[in-house]
Amino acid sequence: MGRDTGAVYSVVYKEKSLFEKAARVFTGLRPILRPDPETGMAFTVEAAKSKPGGQLLEETLKGFGEFLKSGKIACNVAFDEFQEITELKESRFIEGILRSYMQDPQNVSYFFIGSRRRILMDMFNDKKRPFYKSAINYVLPALPTEDTAEYLSGLFGENGKNCPLPVAARIHALTEGYPYYIQKLSYFVFEASKGSITEASLHEGLRQMLLEEAPLFELMLQALRPRQIALLYAIAKESTQTPFAAAYLTRHRLGSLGGVQAAIKKLPELDYLEKTSAGWKVVDPIFARWLRQKEAME
Repeated sequence: MGRDTGAVYSVVYKEKSLFEKAARVFTGLRPILRPDPETGMAFTVEAAKSKPGGQLLEETLKGFGEFLKSGKIACNVAFDEFQEITELKESRFIEGILRSYMQDPQNVSYFFIGSRRRILMDMFNDKKRPFYKSAINYVLPALPTEDTAEYLSGLFGENGKNCPLPVAARIHALTEGYPYYIQKLSYFVFEASKGSITEASLHEGLRQMLLEEAPLFELMLQALRPRQIALLYAIAKESTQTPFAAAYLTRHRLGSLGGVQAAIKKLPELDYLEKTSAGWKVVDPIFARWLRQKEAME
């Protein structure tokens, strides 16, 4: 801890004038340094006084702008899971405050990142929203198959386990190129194998990952209506261009057309379903696999 504290001190001392400027402009915040089991020390900030959220936000953004101007600093600012502010009652007010300060010409670039694409896209493409047309929309594609397989095979090898390229490519295929699931499945496969990564260890790793994800998936279902759950099961089992077709409704026992229309309106908002050129599908490939497995067991 002493070494980490010394490192923090040396950095602060080296940039003393910069630190002093930051302290002057961020008057509503105070720095907090806490022990952290992973990094040694964690640096955060907290409100110095009890103030309304809107006032504190405005003071912080104003201070940040003054800080950038005073130090002639260029930087990038990333807001992770930015769409979560829509869950707040004051979301439009917060969006308005953020936009008013971010539109000033400064040496700063902003990245608004989120996993619920539909909500995030609406925030920046709805004419009634403060952030309308204020950013470039960029959807991150799935990781490429060959590059991912070569990387995984090499990483397994560096850690003492042989992973043939076809098996590494299967990890990519099972996760449909999602970075989070590629990393997680690779971990469980590594733990399930002894010397070499085989199809058997791949299936065991997948089984373990599905068990680990199950509590979250159960919670996702608990928040839905029965008709919405039924439609998720149906599309996970059989992707379709025509979910309203009588044969599809009958085959999956989805009930009335009106109920399915209401369900298919809500589920894309939650980013559970999406419509692609191939038809409607469950967005999360592991969630879809878990749904198929769960239905087969019931």
